[in-house]
Amino acid sequence: MKHILKEAQISSLVSDSGEPGWSGEVHLAKHTEGNYVVRKCKTLQRAKEYERVFNQLSKRTILPRFFGRYGKNLLYEYLPGRDLTKKESPAIIKQVGALAARINSVKAKGSIRKKFLIQLRHLRTGYFPSLALQVQPPITEEMYRKIRKLFYYLLSQINPSIRLDMSDSNPENFRLSQGKVYFIDVEAISPRINGFGIGKAFIKWFKDIKAQKAFLKGYATVSSTRYLTKHYLDFIYLNFYIQELDIATRFGKKYNPRQRIGFDGLYALFDKYAQNIL
Repeated sequence: MKHILKEAQISSLVSDSGEPGWSGEVHLAKHTEGNYVVRKCKTLQRAKEYERVFNQLSKRTILPRFFGRYGKNLLYEYLPGRDLTKKESPAIIKQVGALAARINSVKAKGSIRKKFLIQLRHLRTGYFPSLALQVQPPITEEMYRKIRKLFYYLLSQINPSIRLDMSDSNPENFRLSQGKVYFIDVEAISPRINGFGIGKAFIKWFKDIKAQKAFLKGYATVSSTRYLTKHYLDFIYLNFYIQELDIATRFGKKYNPRQRIGFDGLYALFDKYAQNIL
């Protein structure tokens, strides 16, 4: 591994659309022995966390083959093929669903409430402590109270757990190689409410009923989908809408589409559960 990192021609790895990842950590390593992917992590702690996730999922054939960690660098295989796109066949979507279920099958530790309530506080105050950033709060006190009531009402109707989750279910985070779909963004796998990534996938990717049915059919080949009741789906949708608003508020005008998704989704849930959040 060490000699590959020293001898390879290393350049930034971009998606098929030409966009680099948010982290800027992922690179293509061209070596005489072949092509590899190198993730150059900003901290050793971050590298060790990704290594742990790779090891947890290695037997589930979800991720590209992992060759190991050298300091803050992770080395894994480069998959020939293509990124997934917004429009895929039912057969490919079924693979995405099965892959999501394999990730969700790994139990994890965490809080159901903490991330949501921190993000909601950001929206109420407009203040982001980690960035020392103060902006105009995007929600009113009345909206804040409604959102909290809705969160706790939906939570009272379900029994969610914390699992590993593909929290960023973006088509460019998936790779089709030799007929098989892989999830290629280890950064997007983290302990979340079980099925959180399904919420994002249904809202932004698999919007039509046929695609959602194909996804769930694939998921059901690995795990039961019975927990995905209407209340449960609305709960993960609510968590996703607040995350979109949090991101849009932090990063500004470039992310306005996320803000529109967040507000439109919230207003629809307010209407649906009006009697429960008075």
